[in-house]
Amino acid sequence: MSHDYYGLEMFALAIYARAYTEARSLGTNPNAASASARAAQSFRTVSQAVDPRCFIFHVGDGFFKPVTDVAGDLLGAQ
Repeated sequence: MSHDYYGLEMFALAIYARAYTEARSLGTNPNAASASARAAQSFRTVSQAVDPRCFIFHVGDGFFKPVTDVAGDLLGAQ
């Protein structure tokens, strides 16, 4: 198997991105804010385990960016 293959990590990043997006869509709900913060932190943690050149695509928000850019965006959104 290639050392550039990050199947589970990329799946986790997709799930965390979706959890973050859905929690943020709930607005001012304190539980949703907490969930979005946890999802963003988890995304950033997992993103450190993959090659920074990896890209992630998110249908709902329509982005296709390097994982490190998305992690930075989530950090800025907090």
